[in-house]
Amino acid sequence: MTERSTPVGTEPAIRRWSHRDARPIGALWFDAYMRAPERGGDLMPNARSSLVDWIRDRERDRSSFGYVAESGDVLVGFLLGRIGVWDFEPPILRPRKLARIDAVFVVESVRRLGVATALVETALEHARTAGAAGVEAMFETDYAAAERLWRKLGFVPGVSRAYRSLRP
Repeated sequence: MTERSTPVGTEPAIRRWSHRDARPIGALWFDAYMRAPERGGDLMPNARSSLVDWIRDRERDRSSFGYVAESGDVLVGFLLGRIGVWDFEPPILRPRKLARIDAVFVVESVRRLGVATALVETALEHARTAGAAGVEAMFETDYAAAERLWRKLGFVPGVSRAYRSLRP
């Protein structure tokens, strides 16, 4: 699936995800992954279908939540996350109920129109209603637009993870 453009003047609608969204989310996510300059590993032979199966499993998992942005009947963005009580290592802090936003993606044709902001704000309200003490998000640190989005929404860097390929 390739990105499709949104009709001019059409503001995408945000709604909770459902089982029927697994395939279009998987297609957008897989295509974005394939365009990434450093993927960090070799794909499994059934990577595309495994991703869709994983999304379907997450949709059935009561700790997970997700939202999609649609323009007409075209999915133009998504957010996936989960809420749980997380332990800390080393065990010096008491476990807390936190939300984690695992992925946010918006197709190129509707970026910078507030779609990601609407998805994240919807997820923040969900986390607040569920009694989460806070929300963590992961994003590519070399993607300046993502960092601007998270900072604009009040997120501050916490712990950074770095990756280095050992392949030539």
